[in-house]
Amino acid sequence: MSVYAALPAIAEEKAAEKPGGVLGARVQDLNLTDDQKAKIADIRKEYRPKVQEAGNKLRATVKEEVEAILAVIKE
Repeated sequence: MSVYAALPAIAEEKAAEKPGGVLGARVQDLNLTDDQKAKIADIRKEYRPKVQEAGNKLRATVKEEVEAILAVIKE
């Protein structure tokens, strides 16, 4: 069960291995202009808080699920 609880953390670490995460790696392969890169950077800055909030909610939900499962196991 500890593996299950660690999945979000592992995914986060994998994304952090490359600058800009997975999307950053894909964008680098597109040979974009400086203007396109700047616009994409602005979009990512705008959405970063929303993505972080969603990640926090996901982590909290996974934690609740694991706690509920553990409660059943400990019965």
